[in-house]
Amino acid sequence: MNNFFNIVPALSKHFLKPPNPAQVHPKIRNNPRFFPYFQNCLGAIDGTHVPMNINGDIATPFRNRKGTLGQNVMVVCDFDLNFTFISCGWEGYATDARVLRSAIRKGFRVPEGKFYLVDGVAMSTMTNVRRSPRTGTQGSGGVTKKRGTSSKARASWNADLEKALVDLLHEHNTPQYRGQNGWSTDVWNRITKKFHDNHPYKNYTKGQIQDKEKELKREYKMLKEARQQSGVSWNEKRCMIEADPELWDNLIISFPKIGKFRSNKAFPLFDALGELYDGHLAEGNYNFTSTEPTQAHTSGGGMQEASMMENFVGNGEAQPTVPAAPSTSTENEPKKRRSNGDIVAMMEKYIEMKTKRGREQANREHG
Repeated sequence: MNNFFNIVPALSKHFLKPPNPAQVHPKIRNNPRFFPYFQNCLGAIDGTHVPMNINGDIATPFRNRKGTLGQNVMVVCDFDLNFTFISCGWEGYATDARVLRSAIRKGFRVPEGKFYLVDGVAMSTMTNVRRSPRTGTQGSGGVTKKRGTSSKARASWNADLEKALVDLLHEHNTPQYRGQNGWSTDVWNRITKKFHDNHPYKNYTKGQIQDKEKELKREYKMLKEARQQSGVSWNEKRCMIEADPELWDNLIISFPKIGKFRSNKAFPLFDALGELYDGHLAEGNYNFTSTEPTQAHTSGGGMQEASMMENFVGNGEAQPTVPAAPSTSTENEPKKRRSNGDIVAMMEKYIEMKTKRGREQANREHG
């Protein structure tokens, strides 16, 4: 399976072609119901969850909100229902907005004056991206959702109370109390009771304690992702992000709620929360998109692999890897395209080569 996925990025850039923004699709141009209203529309963007089986030790972030294991895949298609862009490999726990932001950072772009049909989450994300003054890898956009006013009273917390809650979460961070979907209702009742026993002057409800845990988790995820941006540093002693003013402006566009940490506000619980959530959150470690360049291999067999792949995907025509013999055909004679059988044979040969190399590498590591 790993050998198969190694060739997907190399193939996708040849088979997934972005639409031509200078042309109006015939299905739009020739239909008065759609033209001129959709003349600038290039297609549609949507996401889907693809079920999968995965090792139980790393399965937690792949479990989506419906409780099933899968990866969150973002696809873009044109009006012929051909895929023009794919972003796959994100854990099922990741939201559609986060997958879209990642795709934008990795090169997905909407040409000026054009648009795609999207749902509300994607529209909000794309709107914030267009407000960004930078279009490089850091201008990833943010997601803002209008929320109604809550009827629940807002609890007042301080640093000591937050640490006390995190300590209780660590105390219950064992398989006995925490499953792949987090802490159960009974465990939250236990945590709430212990919190009240330790702090009898605070009468937080279970819901308020759960809300604080969700808030701390969101802030940890946000800061962890922000730390990975180019030019951002983390002060280990002061437990805070450090960045130039211009970079801070961009961070606030990408992460609207990070502004509270701009004025030298520390987040001392970062490491403790990392111990709680790392391995339980979607981080996109397995993500790749159809626009990412194929990584070149420099160790044994890399040149052979690259040559074989170019031979396989070269515009549907034969691309010899050795100098061709003199031909008696005329210059204007059309070139012969590969048949499906040739393509299948080439694919099988490539996978066989990758499998053999994997076995050799495994033997070297265990030899």
